[in-house]
Amino acid sequence: MRTNKIFRQISAAGFLIIIAGCGGMRNVIKQATPKIDYWAIRREKIPAEKKNKITKTLYSVLLKARNSPTMDAFGIGTMKESIMILDNPHDAAPAIVSAIEEKGIWKKFAGEKAYWKFKFWCVDIAGYLKEKKIASLLYEIADDKTEKKEIRNRAIISLSQMKQKNFLRKLFETTHEDYLREEIARAILKISR
Repeated sequence: MRTNKIFRQISAAGFLIIIAGCGGMRNVIKQATPKIDYWAIRREKIPAEKKNKITKTLYSVLLKARNSPTMDAFGIGTMKESIMILDNPHDAAPAIVSAIEEKGIWKKFAGEKAYWKFKFWCVDIAGYLKEKKIASLLYEIADDKTEKKEIRNRAIISLSQMKQKNFLRKLFETTHEDYLREEIARAILKISR
């Protein structure tokens, strides 16, 4: 009889410990589950020949960013590359994301003085790719106070081109910088028309 009572007390205490620890267990399970990199998976599925062509095109854009005295000259000088990327939007998207995130081969160039122009170009072209998964990355850029102002503005315009009104509304609600709020308001109005 005494053994049953002790067993019930231990069982009840164990049950309470398990219940109390469930929140912690969820965190352990989340941490143990590796994050799936959607863009890495997409990148793996692209044929090597196309991947190399896209990489060479983006490297050409980076070289032009280094050598262009103005953003206008840079924009005009990269028309050929823009057309090539827009001819292969599905295959180009993972490479564009890598360049924006400064990952992979682009990581070693990220510290360069002209890299911001290249990143600006990638953020710009991302708006034309119509890849909905890129929208969350553009939102993060627009919301990042450490990011260069020109790139943040371009991310807002790209979200507008993609007709991502929900991301723009969320940005408008959370952003306190007046110059960005104006750009966001214009972008939302443009979509609403």
